[in-house]
Parts: sequence; structure tokens; C-alpha cells
Amino acid sequence: MKQFAIFNLIIFSLLICSCNGTKNKIGAAAVADLEGSYTVTESEETTSKAETITFTLSPTKKTIKGTTGCNSFFGRFEIDVFAINFLEIAASERYCSEPIMDAERLFLNALRQTGSYAIQDGKLTLYSKTDRSVILKAIKDQSTEDN
Repeated sequence: MKQFAIFNLIIFSLLICSCNGTKNKIGAAAVADLEGSYTVTESEETTSKAETITFTLSPTKKTIKGTTGCNSFFGRFEIDVFAINFLEIAASERYCSEPIMDAERLFLNALRQTGSYAIQDGKLTLYSKTDRSVILKAIKDQSTEDN
């Protein structure tokens, strides 16, 4: 009976480890897909200047950096499969015309509110932490897909 219990424990441990390994492989593939530069095409409240916002994600360094069309910004992020959390987002403090500043505020707020993401055919969609609504869409720059 004791040998049967030990055997079951070993089998159970192997199953748990193999499931975790599969999750890690899926997570690594998803993270690799995020690597690159993006241009915002749509935000929660689309503004006419949203297309001037660009950013680069570096999953290996877990950093984000970019420009809002007026100010540069940077920060870091944590990722777990398709959950993403942007942290310590900071921006330079140059003042620009109001439409550009509005787009900047909306974008930086969207990053802070992001809880998950999806990427398909070079299109990145960020979803809200609270209600899973779409808060931002961006398209991957073609020049970064080849790298």
C-alpha cells in the first residue's frame, strides 16, 4: 500500500510539472510575439492625434518606451501568458497643443489601466483590468517583424 501511495505521488508530481512546462512554453511564445515597435491606431476615446503615438516593447528587458507625439515616455511591465501590467510609467514634461496633450493623457492612462492583451496578425489589442473592454489598439511596424 505504501508503494502504491508513493507511485501515485510521483505520477501526480510529473503531471503537475509537465503542465507548468507547457504553460511556460506558451508564455514564452506569446512574449516573443510582443517584441517590436507599434503605432497606436485607436484608443479608448479616439483622438485625431492618436496616430502620432508610437512605442517599443522589449519583453526580454520587460520595458516599454516611446513617444506620444509631444513627450517621450518609458516604463516597465510584468507579463504572465496573456496578462500584462504596465508599471512605473513616466514621461517628459514638455507642453504641446491641447489635442496632442489629450491623446497623450488618454494613452498613458490606458497603459496604467491595462490588464491583458491579444496579438494577432501584427495587431496588438490592450484590454482593461476591470471589465475587459478594449482600451487601445496598435499595429506592429513592419520593419520590426523581420528582426
